[in-house]
Amino acid sequence: MNHRLVVQSVADNLASFSLLWPEVLIAITLVGVLVLAILPPQYQRYWLFPVAFLGTLMAWYSKYQLINHPALGPTRPLFNHLLVLDALAIFFCLLLISITLLMLLLHAHCSPPASDNIQGPVYVVLLLGILLSSCFLVMASHWITIYLGLTLLSLTSALLIGSHKTPRNVEASLKYLLYSMATTALMLWGVAYFYGFTGTLTLGYAGLQLSGQAFPEYLILASILLCLSHLLWLSAAVPYHFCILDIYQGTPPAIVAYLSTIPKLTTVAVLLRIAQQFLPQLTQTLQEHAQHGMAVLALLTITVGNAAALQQKNVQRLMAYGSIAQGGFLLAGVAASPSSPIGVLYYSTVYGIMGFAIWVGIKMLQDLTGSTYLKDCVGLGRKFPLLGCGITLVVLALIGLPPTAGFTGKLLLFVVLWGHMQSTGSFVFLALFVASLLGTVLSLYYYLKLPYTLFCKTAQIPTTLPNRHQHDIMILCCLAILLLAGFFVSNNLLTILNSWLECV
Repeated sequence: MNHRLVVQSVADNLASFSLLWPEVLIAITLVGVLVLAILPPQYQRYWLFPVAFLGTLMAWYSKYQLINHPALGPTRPLFNHLLVLDALAIFFCLLLISITLLMLLLHAHCSPPASDNIQGPVYVVLLLGILLSSCFLVMASHWITIYLGLTLLSLTSALLIGSHKTPRNVEASLKYLLYSMATTALMLWGVAYFYGFTGTLTLGYAGLQLSGQAFPEYLILASILLCLSHLLWLSAAVPYHFCILDIYQGTPPAIVAYLSTIPKLTTVAVLLRIAQQFLPQLTQTLQEHAQHGMAVLALLTITVGNAAALQQKNVQRLMAYGSIAQGGFLLAGVAASPSSPIGVLYYSTVYGIMGFAIWVGIKMLQDLTGSTYLKDCVGLGRKFPLLGCGITLVVLALIGLPPTAGFTGKLLLFVVLWGHMQSTGSFVFLALFVASLLGTVLSLYYYLKLPYTLFCKTAQIPTTLPNRHQHDIMILCCLAILLLAGFFVSNNLLTILNSWLECV
């Protein structure tokens, strides 16, 4: 009997490799960049980013092809239930790979890559390492797999932050690493409790039945909160939001564009996975308590992020607080729609675009002025209309105003919150709904500071746009156009997304 189980386990592992070909391509690209790094630096501009981009693009296409794979069902367990491949995993993997392709395009014009005090091959390897860990995390269905993925993600992110090797970057990198270690320790504490309660670390274990009669409810809920500590840290949720501000301010905006989107979207995917596989194993009372706890965290995150952003005069800190509030909206969607995540998936896509785009705009403003304060960006929108219009469109999307896809995304989340509140009669979700509406109103004030400064005042210092920034403006404008077009074709996009989630 044991021999048969071993043979079956080995066969399952071998069969799983064919469904992990996209991740294998990313790993091959990563190793290829390391091997090719032996070439002299003057030749790196010819192969570094093209090879990385081509390998990542092949991984995107390979992941897209899995939609029609004959072995793929509603949920396809891999490697003896350590991973699971389903529509949710494929969607987020495609989204994360797309953002990485944008990141590689953003730096493809650098000549040589080391001119910005970044070692080219190391920089690309860290980007691909973050992507690889994120792709495994969105498929993780076992707490050990989640822990290993989060550890790799945190380590590569900390090294990427410190890749510029300036004192501020090194300080931000060290803070990121220390906070990650602390929250990971809390997570392991919670996982130990989880294993003690259940005897397993698999999220969707069929025999798992946690009851408040066998164990105190408060102890079960506390262990769940500890298990989620590192995920909440990555999403900058209260009470971990204070860690993010100094890290964002001490990190180059181009890197923040990547780290403000990839880890946060990965966290959303893992939380949705936990809500779909783990929460149904709990009793009804524990499920309600867990959802209410997530709703309270979302409410506090939205409130703190929007309230603190009102007083900010530094663009990076302002957008950092705005990013915290945006993360609160995503958490609200996760809390309200574990069984029907279409609103969260749509808003995650929109957030990935506008979160990346706004930091590209901040990068150009910082390069033009040498500062990240609003007062130093006066009149730049008049002097560079494409830059100003691109940033303005992205800001409108962040607020959630038409005609941008941000409006559709927030509207979907409001509908989900309202529907959940009506079906359950929960006062917590009513408070979350009101806080989300008020947060959107407050965001009008602090987000519109940037377009007002760019267009409604006259530039005091003559500034010229370097030729290398034409490439950045093109990326910013393309992303802004995507946000604009998403508003007009949102019905078609939702129909496609719904049909795909049902078919896969």
